[in-house]
Amino acid sequence: PPMSTPGLSEKASLAQPADEKAVPPQLRCNSCSKPVFNAFQTPHGCRICQSCVQAKLHPTERRLCPGTTEACKDEDEEIRICQSSCVPDIATRREISKLTVFCPNRDGGCKDQMKWREVDTHLEKCEYEKVSCELCRDSILKKRLKSHLSDECRQRRVTCGLCQQSVVHSEMEKSHRNLDSATCCPRYTDYCPFCKDKSRKLNRKDFVEHLKTCPDKPNECKYSHLGCERKARKSDLEKHYRDEVDHHLTLLDSKLRQVASGPRFAPPTAATAAATVVPAGGTGEVEEVKRKVADIHDHFKKLQVNVANWAHTTLEFEQMADKFGGISQMRQFLKNLDEKIRQMETPGVEEQRWVTCDLCKKELLHSDMESIHRNLDSATCCPRYTDYCPFCKDKSRKLNRKDFVEHAKICSKYTVTISGLLQYLQDIGTRLRLTSNLSNAEGTVDASSSMVQQKLNEIEFRLLNLEGTSYDGFLVWKVSNFTKRRREAMDKRVTSIFSQPFLSRHQDFKFRVRLFLNGNKSGKGTHVSVYLVLMQHEFDDIQEWPLKATVSFKMVNLRNRADDVAKTVRFDSGNQRPSGREDLSVCCGEAKFMSISQFKNSDRFVKNDSFYLEVDVAVDGESGQGRRGRRK
Repeated sequence: PPMSTPGLSEKASLAQPADEKAVPPQLRCNSCSKPVFNAFQTPHGCRICQSCVQAKLHPTERRLCPGTTEACKDEDEEIRICQSSCVPDIATRREISKLTVFCPNRDGGCKDQMKWREVDTHLEKCEYEKVSCELCRDSILKKRLKSHLSDECRQRRVTCGLCQQSVVHSEMEKSHRNLDSATCCPRYTDYCPFCKDKSRKLNRKDFVEHLKTCPDKPNECKYSHLGCERKARKSDLEKHYRDEVDHHLTLLDSKLRQVASGPRFAPPTAATAAATVVPAGGTGEVEEVKRKVADIHDHFKKLQVNVANWAHTTLEFEQMADKFGGISQMRQFLKNLDEKIRQMETPGVEEQRWVTCDLCKKELLHSDMESIHRNLDSATCCPRYTDYCPFCKDKSRKLNRKDFVEHAKICSKYTVTISGLLQYLQDIGTRLRLTSNLSNAEGTVDASSSMVQQKLNEIEFRLLNLEGTSYDGFLVWKVSNFTKRRREAMDKRVTSIFSQPFLSRHQDFKFRVRLFLNGNKSGKGTHVSVYLVLMQHEFDDIQEWPLKATVSFKMVNLRNRADDVAKTVRFDSGNQRPSGREDLSVCCGEAKFMSISQFKNSDRFVKNDSFYLEVDVAVDGESGQGRRGRRK
């Protein structure tokens, strides 16, 4: 296609002629009058620069020529053109390339001049060209890159003068020499940054002990679980609670909407259950986990209903609001919050239908009929609707809305709900100036929600392990984010990574693979090292020790499986039952499994920043690969 014809580069287009007036008319664009850079010629003879062709012409739809020559107005000529009808003007491009221009970095300080066709060659060595720092990604002049890397880059590594540890410069003051940081230098000492005790300097260990009694240490806001990041002394937090009531309510509103609509709280459906891959021997445990997930979901929905009921109840406290003052705005906010919570539930077609109340003749949504309009505990309850008190066992007479409000003042069961709500308001902030002895309702809801969250995390972790566990001694491990993991290994931040656990049989030996992307021991810096780790298992008591087995490691060649890098090793007789730190109980492996240069510079093993490692453990001559069948 004409637009793909090679010409001067995009960087070269930034250059300006050394003598603008010396550019002849035939070398100027007939549209914008600038030098006709990467010239194109129209069917009727116009010369137009590449930028005008791309900006003013459609790729295939013909439009009037943007040029200003007489030929552009001649209807006898082909003046309706498109990008595909324009052809590169090689002769004009050749003349343009001979013009003398300034370096594109002239504004940065470069004074050199060259032919336009020589711009790219010049930029390769121009000291005023900007390059990206490989550490911090800042744009730096090429001539300052060396000094930037040694003296200015915030990601450069420096050596701590106290412990001789290599640290990123930006982390030196932020964490390495900060007593309040868990990674503080063990030899660094300073006064407590919180209190006025300047009697002695403390190291990190002494500082941790000092914090237990420090009167001025910062404390988290009691609503940190909602997202409040405020930390202050206890005396200052009291003022924070008074001044930030609106902020805390907004956080609560956000959290309620998040947990109510989050997909992780949706109960398992038949479709998702059918799509779940259940490993052999693990069906019963997976089903038990799914049952617990459903139970937790039901428990959470009940808690959510309680929160909604408390929000509804606030609308009934108009007389009580007069006693405490300032609650009217809070009441309106909670009314809006109640509406938002109800809007979280996606109504079906039936719930969207409009119906007419046969008592008061009012029109309303079908979904609101039972939940609000015929609910004595709702402020918008039908005035003609009657029912027994939904809280106590008094069935002597039915009440309408007005009678229920009076009855609620003496109803013992209803008082519990009122007390819980008032305590919830007290916890939000002392602006409400409640003088009653209130209990912590909001804390109860949040504690229960935290419990649900913790249990779900545990269950998800167990599901991942179950679904990713092999029970036949054969593991196919896909390692993603190779570039990032390789860089972390070179920087000694994360020197090794571990695979998911797998077993030789369902109730046999338990293993995992440990991989050093920058090598280990004799292969450090030159080879990829791989080891098999024997893990503690609940059936270790009934196994025969020491373990005798053969292990095959195979790096998958994505182009030709016949060229896989494979090595086989035997367990040593000294390998015994693991104890203590199981991840460090190395059974066997290869420090020089394969060359790093062979690995990282070839797309035979790495594709889409991922690679595959196969491990086959044969205990007493039985191969996991053989049990699973032939693999291709």
